[in-house]
Amino acid sequence: MSFLQQGFREPVFDAQHCFRQILTAMSEPGRIVKLDRSNAIGVLHRASIALCLTLLDRATPLWIGESLQSAVVAQNLRFHCNVAQVSDPAQAEFILTDHTSLPDLMSLPVGTMEYPDQGSTLWLQVDALGQPGKVQGTHLQLRGPGIETQRELVVDLLAAPVLDYLTKRPHAFPLGLDIVFICDTQIAAIPRITHVEVLSCMSQ
Repeated sequence: MSFLQQGFREPVFDAQHCFRQILTAMSEPGRIVKLDRSNAIGVLHRASIALCLTLLDRATPLWIGESLQSAVVAQNLRFHCNVAQVSDPAQAEFILTDHTSLPDLMSLPVGTMEYPDQGSTLWLQVDALGQPGKVQGTHLQLRGPGIETQRELVVDLLAAPVLDYLTKRPHAFPLGLDIVFICDTQIAAIPRITHVEVLSCMSQ
């Protein structure tokens, strides 16, 4: 039985657009951008699918949390991305999950001093993402490169291990994980070099 669904409607144009949006999110930590050029597949949000279609191929190992796995997701990612899906998160370049299926963050690749860019990127689906006063959740204040003074971000269902990782930064600079929060068509990134403080907390 085929579960194939449509990916990008205009693959080249849509991938280029999403890539520019992803670059904006990574270079301006905490800024919310839209990835709305694809449909949701299974329980994967629209922005999750857009990230996969834009950035994944057979050379970019992906690990998916158990709560997000399904036959329709696996078949579509194989067809559209030819992605190498791995069973061990420690072998993955990208981790796609939610707060219910988090791997041990300390077991993930964080790069080396010579090649810090070889660290993993955690794509984390959440129930709400926005600015203070717009959504309820964990209120974060961000500082660092790409932020003029400070930027505030609210993330709902922020798992305690992720919150600890963001605030404690257990790996020596410039090592670490880049984290991208995903909610429907929205993403916001917190790269490994961003300083994070918690202004108020509602975590899982």
